[in-house]
Amino acid sequence: MSPRRSADVARRGVVEDRISSLPIELLLQILLRLRCARAAARTGLVSRHWRGLWALLPEIHLRDLPDSVKASLIKLSRPGVVEAPPDVLHVETSGKGITNKLVVSCLRHAALLAPKELKLTLTVPQIRPTTCIELPCFDRTESIELTQCGINFELKPPQAGNFDKLKRLALTGGYFNATEMLPRCPSLRRLEVVRTYNRGSSQTIDSATLLELVLDTTNVKVIAPNLEKLSLGCTLHLEKTKLEDVAKLRELTLLGLQLDRLGRLVCFGLGAEDLWNKLPHLHLLRFKLTLGQLHYEFDPRFLMRTLPKTSILMLQLSTSGHEFAGTVLRVLKMVEGIEELTILMELSELQETCSPECYCRPSRTWTSEDLSLLHLKKVELKDFTGANSATSVLELLLASARALEKMNVTLCNKDSPGYEGHKQQLINIFNQYPTVECEVLDA
Repeated sequence: MSPRRSADVARRGVVEDRISSLPIELLLQILLRLRCARAAARTGLVSRHWRGLWALLPEIHLRDLPDSVKASLIKLSRPGVVEAPPDVLHVETSGKGITNKLVVSCLRHAALLAPKELKLTLTVPQIRPTTCIELPCFDRTESIELTQCGINFELKPPQAGNFDKLKRLALTGGYFNATEMLPRCPSLRRLEVVRTYNRGSSQTIDSATLLELVLDTTNVKVIAPNLEKLSLGCTLHLEKTKLEDVAKLRELTLLGLQLDRLGRLVCFGLGAEDLWNKLPHLHLLRFKLTLGQLHYEFDPRFLMRTLPKTSILMLQLSTSGHEFAGTVLRVLKMVEGIEELTILMELSELQETCSPECYCRPSRTWTSEDLSLLHLKKVELKDFTGANSATSVLELLLASARALEKMNVTLCNKDSPGYEGHKQQLINIFNQYPTVECEVLDA
């Protein structure tokens, strides 16, 4: 706007609308951040420059009551309303109005929109009986994520057609028949099955294209000759989980491992160690442990004595103010073949006060004779706080790993008290091991 026109606008008391004069690309970014298609459409009531812009959005987010969501999808799926198939269609609704008929209608009109990614979340206040829903054919969709809370729809594949471009399928809750569904997904690369049910005594996940699997359900047999990454829930009956063809498995993430009141590793999925014996030697094993003052001593059947063999171990610790040296050392004694070790010390806002009897208190002093790390060559410690337990772990690793070549330590918050002192303490320790390449990294 010219200086003369700016002066005229100011003289007339008119507020200059500089936002609407921005390029369309920037206006769309503003609308995207509303995360609501209805709110984006209403901006057209404020300024004519915004009218119809919502129809150009690459992402459509619908969060409303069931009937309103249904009406919006019907309108959006009409020819000419949306300029092009959206990259993302995210539908989230809750309430008693979620019925079989409504969900079928929403899915049918979502399929007409042909989004690249579909995310549908359904929540009802009370658990409903199971009903069947036939999925429409999303033949152009690459990712489908369906979450059911308090409702148990049984998903059936369409009578005709395949999900030709589907690369990711994520299901939480409800009933799922992998035997019927997976043959209709010839391009599937990632499958997530969490807390789902099946009609029979067991189901089979059989896919030659599957590369990644998140499995947190039971009574499953897995035949996936090209599977590379597996995330496995450890709170259900693992003796009913059968991994029959996973020879190419390289990465395993264990979900839901816990510690009992004595600091011992607990897996509520019975049969875990039998499952480990059927796995190949892994490239990477990762899991998280949260330390807390537990009051339970679990059934000995749940205690873990071994973990899968792996070349790289990544351990994430949420300490909550507890000492963790004993926990780390017990874990290291359970794993064979470690060549690289990464420990992330996650700071927790909740800091508990340990009693003198707390399980995290070491019952004895650990020495290098207690730990055999014959193959360990590289160690990385992240968010190092300088606490006694962290220093104990570091010194014991340096003393026990005879083949150790490199150790990197990333310090915690640079503004924390004693930061420079902890840094100098590390340098002094490292000077005692000249054959190991050691580096202290700032936060």
